Amino acid sequence: MPPKYLIQDVTGRMYHYDEILAAKSDMRAMDPAIAKVRIDATRKNIESRKAMAAEGTPDEYVAKLSELSKRLSDLVNEFDVLEKAEKDRVDIDRENNRLEREGTPKSSIPSEEELHQEKIDEDPHIIRIKAMATWDELNNYMVTEFGEDIKKTKTNIDRLKVEVIGRRVERIEEAG
Repeated sequence: MPPKYLIQDVTGRMYHYDEILAAKSDMRAMDPAIAKVRIDATRKNIESRKAMAAEGTPDEYVAKLSELSKRLSDLVNEFDVLEKAEKDRVDIDRENNRLEREGTPKSSIPSEEELHQEKIDEDPHIIRIKAMATWDELNNYMVTEFGEDIKKTKTNIDRLKVEVIGRRVERIEEAG
């Protein structure tokens, strides 16, 4: 009997078993216990969001909107920085190509390590993790993506982010 669920290596997304999907090289069978935990966590998340929407007061919504607005502003700023870095990289590539045509040694070619770090820094999951502000958000991500419940500790939120980002980096490296 084929497994009930498949998981995609790169994204960590879960799918119902299908012959066509199972034939893909980046898909593998998923442990049913972990799949159940992830499904339950997603359902719980949906239910809590519905409950929050039903119970919220206008003042709570204003506060939440203010927080979301600040986070959006931070993401826009981060996007601008990334966009500028990409433009700078393109300019360096053009300059290197010009220097190569003229026979001048290249000034700065990104190393394999720099390219790997850039891939990690531009990962949408990692950007989302960096934007998370509460333990609950980090825990929900861990349960949803990895089927693991992180224990609530007095650990600094930034340390938890480092741990969660570390897990995501492991997944990126496993996928190649």
